[in-house]
Amino acid sequence: MGSQPPETVSLTATDDGSKIARLYSVFYVSSYTKRSGSTMRYGSSTYYLEMYDGFTGKRLTENPIKLKSRCQVFKLTDKNIWLRSYNNDTKNNELLIINNLDGTVLFNAKTLAAKNKGLSFEPTYEYYNPGVFKGTLLQADDARLYALDESTGLASVIPDSIHLRMINRPFFEISSTQFGESYINFTGVQRKRLVKKIRNLNSFASQKESSIDFINPFLLGKLNVLGNKEVPVFYKDCFFVFSQTKSGNQFEWQINMLDTVNLQSKWTAIIHKPGLQSSDNKLTNILLHNNQLLTLGKDNIHLLNVETGKPVLEKAFTATETIQ
Repeated sequence: MGSQPPETVSLTATDDGSKIARLYSVFYVSSYTKRSGSTMRYGSSTYYLEMYDGFTGKRLTENPIKLKSRCQVFKLTDKNIWLRSYNNDTKNNELLIINNLDGTVLFNAKTLAAKNKGLSFEPTYEYYNPGVFKGTLLQADDARLYALDESTGLASVIPDSIHLRMINRPFFEISSTQFGESYINFTGVQRKRLVKKIRNLNSFASQKESSIDFINPFLLGKLNVLGNKEVPVFYKDCFFVFSQTKSGNQFEWQINMLDTVNLQSKWTAIIHKPGLQSSDNKLTNILLHNNQLLTLGKDNIHLLNVETGKPVLEKAFTATETIQ
C-alpha cells in the first residue's frame, strides 16, 4: 500500500546532449487483491520530470517537476520540454510546452490554438528540419505541416512542395554504406566482419576486412537531411560499430571505433548496465558531440571520450535517486 519506488519512464537528450530530461512515475497503491497466488494492485500513477547535465550527470532541477497528467517527453530543447500530454476529458494527446527547470507552462493546446487560428498540433511525430525553418516541424489537424516557434507559440505553414521526412527514432542502425569509391558492409553468419570494397573504374579492385568480428553489429548512423540519405557518424575519419557481447537477450553493448582506411579498431568499450534483463538492452539515443559519445538507455547514461573510449560518465537511476 502507498507510494511505490519511482520507475524511470524515459531519458531524453537535447540535440547536442548537453541536457537530459528524466521522466519517471510513482505508482500509489490504494488497494490490492490476492488470487491463485498472484497479487493485483490498484491505484494511480503520478509523473515527474528532472533535468540533468549531460556532461557531468549533475541534477539541474532543485525539485522534481510534478506533472498534472500522464505524459511522454516529445522533445527537449535548451530551455523547454515538449510533452505529449493526455487530456482525460477529451481522451486525446495534446501538445504541452513547459520550462525545463521549474515546470512553468509556456503553451498548452488551448493557448496554441488561440495563437494559431484554432489549429491543434499533433504531438506524436516531428519532422527533420532542413535548416531553413525556424521552429519544430509538426503536423496540425488541417493536415498541413508547420514550423512551431517555442518562444512565441506561433506556427508558420510549410509549402506543400517541400518534402520532409518524419523522425521515427533519434539515430540509425546502418548495415551498409558507400562513401567515395568504397562500399562497406557486414559479412558472415554467426559473427560478422566489416568488409570494405574499393571500386576501380567499373569493378571492385580490392577488398579489406576488419581484424575483429561482431555479434549483431550495426554502424551508428544519422540522416543527411539535404540528401535525404542515411550516413555513418564520422569522427576524424573513423566511424562507430555497435554490437553485442552475447548472442542471447542478456548482453551488454560493445562499441568499437574503426578507421575508414584499414577497418582497424582504435578502441573497444563495453557499456555496463544496471541489469541484464532484455528491457535494459535497448539504446534509446546515441549522440556524438565534439569529442564525446553519449548513449542513453531506458534508465542509464553513458558518456565516452571518443579519443580513448574511456568512460567519462556512467549513471544509473535507482529508486533512491529522487526527491518527492
